[in-house]
Amino acid sequence: MKTDIPLAAGELWRDDLRLLTARLAHPDDPLAAWKAEFDNWVKAIVDCREFEDERLLRVEEPTEQNLRWHRWLLHRLMSVGEMLALKLWELQGLNEELRKKSLSHVDVFLAELDDRCTSWHREVNPAHRAMIAKFLD
Repeated sequence: MKTDIPLAAGELWRDDLRLLTARLAHPDDPLAAWKAEFDNWVKAIVDCREFEDERLLRVEEPTEQNLRWHRWLLHRLMSVGEMLALKLWELQGLNEELRKKSLSHVDVFLAELDDRCTSWHREVNPAHRAMIAKFLD
Protein backbone atom coordinates (compact mmCIF):
# COMPACT_ATOMS: atom_id res chain seq x y z
CA MET A 1 0.00 0.00 0.00
CA LYS A 2 1.29 3.42 -0.91
CA THR A 3 1.76 5.81 1.95
CA ASP A 4 2.90 8.83 -0.01
CA ILE A 5 0.42 10.45 -2.36
CA PRO A 6 1.94 13.11 -4.56
CA LEU A 7 -0.36 16.10 -4.67
CA ALA A 8 0.09 19.40 -6.38
CA ALA A 9 -0.41 22.29 -3.96
CA GLY A 10 -3.30 23.57 -6.05
CA GLU A 11 -5.19 20.31 -5.62
CA LEU A 12 -5.63 21.03 -1.94
CA TRP A 13 -7.67 24.12 -2.80
CA ARG A 14 -9.97 22.62 -5.40
CA ASP A 15 -13.65 23.16 -4.93
CA ASP A 16 -14.29 19.52 -5.74
CA LEU A 17 -12.90 17.63 -2.76
CA ARG A 18 -14.31 14.41 -4.22
CA LEU A 19 -11.27 14.01 -6.47
CA LEU A 20 -8.85 14.48 -3.61
CA THR A 21 -10.70 12.18 -1.24
CA ALA A 22 -10.93 9.51 -3.94
CA ARG A 23 -7.15 9.62 -4.37
CA LEU A 24 -6.58 9.51 -0.64
CA ALA A 25 -9.04 6.67 -0.06
CA HIS A 26 -7.73 4.59 -2.98
CA PRO A 27 -4.01 5.36 -3.32
CA ASP A 28 -3.31 2.17 -5.30
CA ASP A 29 -6.02 2.83 -7.87
CA PRO A 30 -4.65 4.95 -10.73
CA LEU A 31 -8.25 5.59 -11.82
CA ALA A 32 -9.58 6.76 -8.43
CA ALA A 33 -9.67 10.50 -9.17
CA TRP A 34 -10.64 9.88 -12.79
CA LYS A 35 -13.62 7.78 -11.67
CA ALA A 36 -14.74 10.60 -9.38
CA GLU A 37 -14.55 13.05 -12.30
CA PHE A 38 -16.39 10.59 -14.53
CA ASP A 39 -19.15 10.17 -11.91
CA ASN A 40 -19.50 13.96 -11.63
CA TRP A 41 -19.74 14.19 -15.41
CA VAL A 42 -22.46 11.52 -15.57
CA LYS A 43 -24.41 13.35 -12.84
CA ALA A 44 -24.17 16.54 -14.90
CA ILE A 45 -25.50 14.65 -17.94
CA VAL A 46 -28.46 13.44 -15.86
CA ASP A 47 -29.10 17.03 -14.75
CA CYS A 48 -28.95 18.18 -18.37
CA ARG A 49 -31.53 15.56 -19.31
CA GLU A 50 -33.79 16.84 -16.54
CA PHE A 51 -33.36 20.39 -17.84
CA GLU A 52 -34.19 19.13 -21.33
CA ASP A 53 -37.27 17.32 -20.08
CA GLU A 54 -38.60 20.27 -18.04
CA ARG A 55 -37.68 23.18 -20.30
CA LEU A 56 -37.79 21.71 -23.79
CA LEU A 57 -40.11 18.71 -23.85
CA ARG A 58 -42.83 19.59 -21.35
CA VAL A 59 -43.56 23.01 -22.82
CA GLU A 60 -45.56 23.90 -25.86
CA GLU A 61 -42.58 25.63 -27.45
CA PRO A 62 -39.09 25.97 -25.91
CA THR A 63 -37.76 29.50 -25.57
CA GLU A 64 -34.77 30.59 -27.62
CA GLN A 65 -32.86 31.18 -24.40
CA ASN A 66 -33.52 27.65 -23.13
CA LEU A 67 -32.51 26.21 -26.49
CA ARG A 68 -29.26 28.17 -26.32
CA TRP A 69 -28.63 27.00 -22.75
CA HIS A 70 -29.27 23.45 -23.87
CA ARG A 71 -26.89 23.68 -26.81
CA TRP A 72 -24.22 25.23 -24.59
CA LEU A 73 -24.68 22.50 -21.96
CA LEU A 74 -24.38 19.75 -24.56
CA HIS A 75 -21.19 21.24 -26.02
CA ARG A 76 -19.74 21.78 -22.56
CA LEU A 77 -20.55 18.22 -21.52
CA MET A 78 -18.99 16.88 -24.72
CA SER A 79 -15.82 18.88 -24.09
CA VAL A 80 -15.57 17.52 -20.55
CA GLY A 81 -16.04 14.00 -21.92
CA GLU A 82 -13.22 14.51 -24.40
CA MET A 83 -11.03 15.84 -21.59
CA LEU A 84 -11.79 12.72 -19.55
CA ALA A 85 -10.80 10.56 -22.51
CA LEU A 86 -7.53 12.45 -22.89
CA LYS A 87 -6.82 12.07 -19.18
CA LEU A 88 -7.15 8.31 -19.59
CA TRP A 89 -4.36 8.38 -22.17
CA GLU A 90 -2.14 10.29 -19.76
CA LEU A 91 -2.61 7.97 -16.77
CA GLN A 92 0.53 6.05 -15.95
CA GLY A 93 0.43 2.44 -14.79
CA LEU A 94 -3.03 1.79 -16.16
CA ASN A 95 -3.79 -1.61 -17.64
CA GLU A 96 -4.55 -1.20 -21.37
CA GLU A 97 -7.68 -3.32 -21.12
CA LEU A 98 -9.01 -1.10 -18.34
CA ARG A 99 -8.07 2.01 -20.35
CA LYS A 100 -10.04 0.72 -23.36
CA LYS A 101 -13.02 -0.23 -21.22
CA SER A 102 -13.07 3.19 -19.55
CA LEU A 103 -12.72 4.92 -22.93
CA SER A 104 -15.67 2.92 -24.24
CA HIS A 105 -17.79 4.16 -21.31
CA VAL A 106 -16.89 7.76 -22.14
CA ASP A 107 -17.58 7.18 -25.84
CA VAL A 108 -21.08 5.84 -25.16
CA PHE A 109 -22.01 9.03 -23.32
CA LEU A 110 -20.31 11.22 -25.94
CA ALA A 111 -22.28 9.54 -28.73
CA GLU A 112 -25.52 10.05 -26.84
CA LEU A 113 -24.72 13.73 -26.23
CA ASP A 114 -23.85 14.21 -29.89
CA ASP A 115 -27.15 12.55 -30.91
CA ARG A 116 -29.04 14.93 -28.64
CA CYS A 117 -27.19 17.89 -30.10
CA THR A 118 -27.93 16.74 -33.64
CA SER A 119 -31.60 16.07 -33.00
CA TRP A 120 -32.21 19.38 -31.21
CA HIS A 121 -29.83 21.84 -32.83
CA ARG A 122 -28.69 20.79 -36.28
CA GLU A 123 -30.70 20.79 -39.44
CA VAL A 124 -31.14 17.45 -41.06
CA ASN A 125 -29.11 17.17 -44.24
CA PRO A 126 -31.61 17.30 -47.18
CA ALA A 127 -29.80 14.42 -48.91
CA HIS A 128 -30.16 12.28 -45.82
CA ARG A 129 -33.79 13.32 -45.49
CA ALA A 130 -34.44 12.20 -49.08
CA MET A 131 -32.71 8.86 -48.44
CA ILE A 132 -34.78 8.25 -45.31
CA ALA A 133 -38.04 9.41 -46.91
CA LYS A 134 -38.24 6.42 -49.24
CA PHE A 135 -38.28 4.11 -46.22
CA LEU A 136 -40.96 6.10 -44.43
CA ASP A 137 -43.43 6.28 -47.31
